[in-house]
Amino acid sequence: MFGRRPLLASILTLAALPWAAHASPGGAEEDRLIAISETIALRPTQTLSPAQRTFKIVWELEAEVNNGGFDQYFFNSSGRDAPRAVAALRTIGARKCAQIVAEAVHRFGRPDLDWADVIKRREALNTFEDDTFDDLDARFLAYPDPLSALLYKFVAAHPADF
Repeated sequence: MFGRRPLLASILTLAALPWAAHASPGGAEEDRLIAISETIALRPTQTLSPAQRTFKIVWELEAEVNNGGFDQYFFNSSGRDAPRAVAALRTIGARKCAQIVAEAVHRFGRPDLDWADVIKRREALNTFEDDTFDDLDARFLAYPDPLSALLYKFVAAHPADF
């Protein structure tokens, strides 16, 4: 199905496809978002423009939460961007989702946590009950903001970056 796409890009695409049913622009617009995600997925974050970083943070957040909830998001490498995800969501206009993510980060929060250290995040995550984030997962996955449509609008507003 994915031909010559890099494995990580294929995985990110598979994880993100279910959100197409939630206020998605659909068709060519959705294809454009997927193509952008594949283009920037393997690039180091520090090489991306601010607009590209915003896109990548939101795309990875949505893919991870959609695939396994906030537990998975915090567990995997994309969780390193959790403190920046709230601002990224606000930047694209997803204020309700930003509030949910802020609550998840706060609930997970450890004042001394190094978010870039995946091992420390995983150790911290192991201290929680399995259902700690279930209510936030449900709220996020109800798509109170049309993430795909907002991302597409954001991309359209930053043509030089995409």
